[in-house]
Amino acid sequence: MSVLVFAETSEGKIRKPSLEAVCYAKAMGGSVTAVVLGPAEASELQVLGKYGAQKVFSR
Repeated sequence: MSVLVFAETSEGKIRKPSLEAVCYAKAMGGSVTAVVLGPAEASELQVLGKYGAQKVFSR
């Protein structure tokens, strides 16, 4: 199963509820893809990977 998570940002940081959603999606099994809505620093995009996202898409 694949799960798509829309991750919100605030002031260049990934919001905590978005990180929680990625973590829960990983716990469900399968692959997790995160789509970042809003500007985010590169280091913040890497945090999504640490929480379980295999793919991260950002503009």
